[in-house]
Amino acid sequence: MDYTKKATLLSSSNINDLSIEDYQFNFDESKVLISTETESIYRHSSKSNFYVYDFKTSKLKELTNFSKGKQRLAEFSPKGDKVAFVRENNIFIIDLNTNHETQVTLNGKINEVINGATDWVYEEEFSFNKGFQWSSDGSKIAYYSFYEGDVKEFQMQMYGDLYPSQYKFKYPKAGEDNSIVSIFVYELNQQRTTPFDIGTDSDIYIPRIKWSKDPNILTVQKMNRLQNNIELLVGNFSSDRPNSHGVKTKTIYKESSKTYIDIHDNLTFLEGASKFLWTSEKDGYNHIYLVDGKTETQITSGKWEVTEVYGYNNSDNSIYFQAAKEHPTQREVYSTKVGSNDLRKLSLKSGTNSAEFSNTFDYYIHYNTTANTPHYITLHDNSGKVIKVLKDNQALIKEDGKV
Repeated sequence: MDYTKKATLLSSSNINDLSIEDYQFNFDESKVLISTETESIYRHSSKSNFYVYDFKTSKLKELTNFSKGKQRLAEFSPKGDKVAFVRENNIFIIDLNTNHETQVTLNGKINEVINGATDWVYEEEFSFNKGFQWSSDGSKIAYYSFYEGDVKEFQMQMYGDLYPSQYKFKYPKAGEDNSIVSIFVYELNQQRTTPFDIGTDSDIYIPRIKWSKDPNILTVQKMNRLQNNIELLVGNFSSDRPNSHGVKTKTIYKESSKTYIDIHDNLTFLEGASKFLWTSEKDGYNHIYLVDGKTETQITSGKWEVTEVYGYNNSDNSIYFQAAKEHPTQREVYSTKVGSNDLRKLSLKSGTNSAEFSNTFDYYIHYNTTANTPHYITLHDNSGKVIKVLKDNQALIKEDGKV
């Protein structure tokens, strides 16, 4: 394979000089979703006008009717033939083959009901703002719905024009009412929406949701307001379930702490929803655990922290992760195998190291940087061998006078 060739896939000259502010490819890279005219909302959230460019036909089209308002959080379905997005607190789905637009939710209202996105608390405290997820086969969308009608309102002046304006938004202070959160699943073929049973206590948080390996099984993380107890709930949304009006849910994992449980994205499913990797600070340091039904096995241990889990390779039972093992101010990339105590260090340079792995874990892109050096980016195979230097930033280093 020739790794030396490079080509321009798309430039503004191909798309009527549109400003490409962000983009994402569909699964086979035959289409790209482009965001333009982006406006920030809060720390992470924004709204844009989105276009779809088809590489096969070399045609560019608006995702939806822009006169209805800008869109948020647009995302391809797993098969790449549909795009889901949020507009005016409601969820919509565009079929790219027919251009048919389906409105999934109808009750969205500014400062009252949010569908498919998050409220200010979740964006700020749990560091995410996309409140929907496609199932792996694209047949379903799980989504958050926030009722913030009882949350007290905060007002602030916005400057920039000749006269300032008042901006109002829902902002719960300590001890005040939070939004009431619900989780729903919309099935595209049946065009039906089913609630996920999270219990009767409304003064809770749902910091994460995630589809399991089975595209019918949704998992929901439920946390008390004190944030020292967390449960992992599962529900089966198969189309042939006996009761189409409700889904029974069950708890498959619980964790408690005397102080606080840190929220993470290190939930990795190995089989369905019954076997998964999870990170926890329960032994005093953040480490990886394998949960298999009622059996729990600690995979990593020691006086150091796992900082991110990249994934699990089914072919050889390898787990790839980032850790601060050698020093708290540094990060290294490692792999280990289930049932083995051996760690294989994949990063060779000191400083902060991170990686992005291919779906099969045959290759990864490695990033290295320090307080005094810019990113050094390389392509590797899974043995650690360097295949190609993608970016060495030598020009920047010379400009800064470091060499």
